[in-house]
Amino acid sequence: RRLENRAISAMRHGQITLGFEQANPIKVQIAQFYGIEINDFAVAVAKTALWIAESQMMHETEAVVLMHLDFLPLKTNAHIVEGNALQMDWNRIVNRNELSYIMGNPPFVGYAYQSTEQKADLQAIYSKAKNLDYVAGWYFKAAAYMRQTVIRAAFVSTNSICQGEQVASMWKPLMQEYDVHIDFAHRTFVWDSEANLKANVHCVIVGFSASPYAGKKFICDKGDYKPAQEISPYLIDTPTVFIDKRTKPISNVTALRFWETTPSCFASTARKKPRILRAQKGYPQRLPP
Repeated sequence: RRLENRAISAMRHGQITLGFEQANPIKVQIAQFYGIEINDFAVAVAKTALWIAESQMMHETEAVVLMHLDFLPLKTNAHIVEGNALQMDWNRIVNRNELSYIMGNPPFVGYAYQSTEQKADLQAIYSKAKNLDYVAGWYFKAAAYMRQTVIRAAFVSTNSICQGEQVASMWKPLMQEYDVHIDFAHRTFVWDSEANLKANVHCVIVGFSASPYAGKKFICDKGDYKPAQEISPYLIDTPTVFIDKRTKPISNVTALRFWETTPSCFASTARKKPRILRAQKGYPQRLPP
């Protein structure tokens, strides 16, 4: 709406608008918004927040068109439904061919902290999901929903999905099976709010789509925006290369069998273990068999 107000201002040239009701230039309305919240309280909060935002933007529009606009009674309503977003058919809420953007802040729950139901949600969406944060479910859900459309999506997420072994587990199937590519990204920042008890969470924002994208790509880091040619899942400007988890060496070297720290040395191969045991009396119980 703020961008729309700038467009209205450019068209009106500071002149009083006559016949505003007959030729209302406001095209962005909350009736165009669809959403899913997990319970009835969250649904009510989301609808109220949208009404407040519409009221604020209406006041800004008044300053642009130099006339009073009636906000009450409420004439529009957002389509916010109650339910588990990972279990619902998004296409029944809004036809994907009529949608332009998906955005959200899905819940962050590490694999070790997920409930049985949450783990089942991930498996139902992507059966090969393993050790992924709960937020990954929204990426797979959106990727399937966006197929053969021009929809673009962006989620605030825990930064763990762009680090370590989760990158290959999550982004490789998204890119290879769903043709997803990253259009823009905001690197790690600390989640902040006005709450007294703030969650100590480090987040990223990832914008992605599955259709050809000819627009400018960029990476934001601490308020600094840099153009990018290709954004990898590690959120750097480079061609995508996945670092997969492996248990065997990639070159012709002795396989790593155990790794144990002693006061003066490291035991790194089974061949060295007897010598280590002889040299470090009193520590054999620390070395694995």
